[in-house]
Amino acid sequence: MSISMSISASAQGLQRLQADAERYFNSQQMAKAIPLYDKLISLSPNNASYYCKRGEAYLGLEQIEKAKLDVDKAIKLAPAYRNAYMARARIASESRDFKSALNYSDVAVRGIKLGDRDFSKVVWVWHQDRAAWYSELGDVNKAIEQYTEALKFNPNGFWLYYFRASNYFKQGKYALAIKDLDVCCSMKSENSLTRALELRIKCHEKAGNRDLAKKDKLLLDELLRKQGNELF
Repeated sequence: MSISMSISASAQGLQRLQADAERYFNSQQMAKAIPLYDKLISLSPNNASYYCKRGEAYLGLEQIEKAKLDVDKAIKLAPAYRNAYMARARIASESRDFKSALNYSDVAVRGIKLGDRDFSKVVWVWHQDRAAWYSELGDVNKAIEQYTEALKFNPNGFWLYYFRASNYFKQGKYALAIKDLDVCCSMKSENSLTRALELRIKCHEKAGNRDLAKKDKLLLDELLRKQGNELF
């Protein structure tokens, strides 16, 4: 076998190994993914993405210290690697260190613009996580800001509108909450519409909109009746 053929066969083997590792990772079979990432790292010891993925797999198995070591290694190898900073943020959040989670994730999201091919499809999830961490710290304003950022990248996100409305409700900004919940209700996702209607009823009651609250209660009763009938 020539040297070029040997290199080609080796590259193909690496690609297959990586594909298998990603398949197990994406299907949440972390215990099967980790040995494959072990092999990938042994073959390519300076590949930051392999360390990051193995770290995330360890996190999925709640092996926090191993996850931390791997993701820290990924950051050391690739100081501008956004995914690694976000993985590190999630590790910190597992330890309820939400301030550190926000610091790490700030590096991950900084500078990402609409239309960024590499990150625009995932950055809304990152902002959603940041919103949750700000909520844990009791900073409602910052949580709202993060949901707003997330909506720029995912303007059809039902739960982004819902949770931003929930935070507006906490602040007593019922008109803004209702505006978001109107969007939720317009999406007509029956599996989650009950949550939006329940919160919009509370907002209307707090805002003194008794007729609108009564109308929403009728809609909610009808929806619950329909869902109940579909169960039998």
